[in-house]
Amino acid sequence: MTEQKEYKSDTVTFTIERKPECIAEYKVKSSPELVQKARKSAIRSVSKEVSLPGFRKGRAPDHLIVKKFAEPLEERWQKAIADETFRECQKLAHTPLLGEDARISFNVDKHSLDEGAELTYTFETEPLVPEIDLTNIELEEVKRETVDAKKMEETLHDIQMFFCEWEKVSDRGIKEGDHGVIDVDIIETEPPQKALTNARFQVDKKKMAKWMHDLIIGMKIGEAKEGISEPDPDASKEEKKATPPKKVRLTLRSVENPKLPPIDDALAQKLGTKNEKEMRENLEKLLNKQADEHAQREYREQINNYLVEAYHFDLPKSLLQKETQFRIKQLVADPAFQQKMMGMNEEERKAAIKDIETQGEKAVRLFYISRHIIQEHKIPVSPSEVHQEVKTPLEAMFSDQSDVYNAKEQSQEQKAIAMSRLILSKAEDFLISKAKIVPPKGKKKAAPKKTAAKKKAAPKKKAAPKKKTTKSS
Repeated sequence: MTEQKEYKSDTVTFTIERKPECIAEYKVKSSPELVQKARKSAIRSVSKEVSLPGFRKGRAPDHLIVKKFAEPLEERWQKAIADETFRECQKLAHTPLLGEDARISFNVDKHSLDEGAELTYTFETEPLVPEIDLTNIELEEVKRETVDAKKMEETLHDIQMFFCEWEKVSDRGIKEGDHGVIDVDIIETEPPQKALTNARFQVDKKKMAKWMHDLIIGMKIGEAKEGISEPDPDASKEEKKATPPKKVRLTLRSVENPKLPPIDDALAQKLGTKNEKEMRENLEKLLNKQADEHAQREYREQINNYLVEAYHFDLPKSLLQKETQFRIKQLVADPAFQQKMMGMNEEERKAAIKDIETQGEKAVRLFYISRHIIQEHKIPVSPSEVHQEVKTPLEAMFSDQSDVYNAKEQSQEQKAIAMSRLILSKAEDFLISKAKIVPPKGKKKAAPKKTAAKKKAAPKKKAAPKKKTTKSS
């Protein structure tokens, strides 16, 4: 539905019509005085650029400029009318353009020195974000992970794994508990498609998909076996649908087992702490901070879904296109995404692009909502808050690398993305602080999805990243 509003001053009378996709249209009548002023401006502009016999540039009489350069003068006159009229309109309407380089289309329908001019402008505007009702927000309570002795020991073990030395095993076949370095190729395509290369997995029924565990037990180094990659029998319907069976070839490259360093002062010093005691104290603080962040992240996801579903408003088409193009460009730079796209049929590719567009629209919508909240409630946001360099290797293990950068090295584009992320998180946290927290609605959480290797579930921010990480298809 379009909206119209009328404005009037001594120089212009116009209406604004807001159309879908954040398009604004001005229909304007300009006064004769404005048109006459624009005419004089156009004559001066042309005069400075042309030469006439007997006159220096800019000194030729107006009547000669009009006579000799009628066509360029007419073009310059209409442009001057349009520029001056639009400035006068904006003084009254203050319609926010979509960026400083927004394209403004105009048409001078008619113009004369005696009667003035009539013009039509069309341009994209900033979205009109509705007010957010703070009294109507409900969020389901999120259970925070407990940081206990078991969690501490599991994390310390991950840290040991990070610093471990790998001892090769060559005199026997691989068995339960060993770590194998493997390749997996999808062989139902020609040529075969690489799914995993030099990927290290622990041979464990609880940590590997059944098909892989069945194939690998007893294999010798250099041996290859063919089988069917498929979800486990207890996988959800969604997982089975998302990962249909594929013919694969598994090749065992090496068998090796970790030699873990002791948990002592020497290990602590590698992590940037003085001794084991300080390492444990700092680790407990980081784990608690991480648990808080994970809980807050779940609340943020809830608030984002609520905002997108509850508050609908138009978005500029060009902005959505730019966001989609940016996301596709980022994904195409990822070799794993390229490989994934190559394995898709036409319908799957269209669905993937549609998903990118949907995610892009959600991001743009949330950006404008969050910016509106920050401005409306005067929430302070400082550029210094996005500059979060870590101080020790232990802190680095818990940091989100997308938020860590060197201020001198970061590009303007990356800084802008980091600032947008900060604005969003501050707005989210403000809304969470105003929300009513209610008990969960009793939905049973789906079992965590298994990867091809059924790797052990890990939090989004890994406590101790392994030296070599891999992705399974």
